[in-house]
Amino acid sequence: MKKIPKVLNVIMRPLDNICNLYCKYCNIQHKYRRNAFEKKPSEKFTALWKWFPCLLEQLNGISKIANVTFTWHGGEPLLMPQNEFKRICEAQDFYLRRKNLDWLNVIQTNGLLLSDDKIDFLKDLGIKIGVSIDGPGYSHNKFRFRNRGDFAMVKNNIYLLRDKDIPFSICIVVHEHNYRDAKRVFEFISDINPGNGVAISPMFVSAERYIQPAKYEKFLRDLFDEWYKKPGVSVGVFENFIMGLYGKAPVLCYFAGRCNSFININSKGEIFGTCEPGKRFRIGKLTVDPLEGVLRRNTNMFLSISSKAKSKIMCESLGYDPKYKYFIGNCCPNRLVSNEDPYME
Repeated sequence: MKKIPKVLNVIMRPLDNICNLYCKYCNIQHKYRRNAFEKKPSEKFTALWKWFPCLLEQLNGISKIANVTFTWHGGEPLLMPQNEFKRICEAQDFYLRRKNLDWLNVIQTNGLLLSDDKIDFLKDLGIKIGVSIDGPGYSHNKFRFRNRGDFAMVKNNIYLLRDKDIPFSICIVVHEHNYRDAKRVFEFISDINPGNGVAISPMFVSAERYIQPAKYEKFLRDLFDEWYKKPGVSVGVFENFIMGLYGKAPVLCYFAGRCNSFININSKGEIFGTCEPGKRFRIGKLTVDPLEGVLRRNTNMFLSISSKAKSKIMCESLGYDPKYKYFIGNCCPNRLVSNEDPYME
């Protein structure tokens, strides 16, 4: 019988792709007309309550799950009214407290809608904040922002988080406009000092403006040189790689072989076995399919992906040494090309 992960990461997309930005490298936006990103999200977040209690009730009933992280994603999750987040936290407390389940809420935002009051509100609810930005200059963020005004606002909001001593995280996408500038990027993240660390991803080969693996490698090498000289900033990819080399289980899914611990739920309550929805990875629907069975199918799907991909990624170049077991596979399917992950070589 396929295992159910003890630690579950639920990516919540109650607004689907509704957003207040129109990032050029978004791998969703090309499927939608511009007005699809600007329409009112009210119909979406009201639909959440048709299946969210069902999700919580089933999480409460699966004994093997000990910890759940709800990552509120989009689109832009802060387009939801503040009172909806209060309702969400109250529902979680009602359903999950009975099991003494540990849970955490994280909002991954583009940062435009952050404000003094909103930051305090999220802090009071215990909701963590992650902000997406690709470097300190507008030139680093040309794929993300349509104008310098939006960029300046987000950057100011990041410094507001820092000045209010709110732990937050930063998500950086590496692409043609920033891969040569790792030194400035590191100086920026060192200055803002995101207490919950930095996540770094390449612009995947599935995206129209993907970055070549060699350029991504250059960025990581250059960034590592800066980080090694000043390691106070938590950069997940470096810390997890070192953990794996020393025989400790990394946290990042693509190092630790735990991609099956992630599920993605859209506004209709449909469940997908990857970080972004796609018909190929649809594994069930809340109110229709029992969650426990869905999680077992998710594990089975990633075991299948891993068996095809593991001979072509990092462990091969490391000589299949048993001490490098954490670099063997279960790679995110969005990164695979012909069952190979070019960014893990």
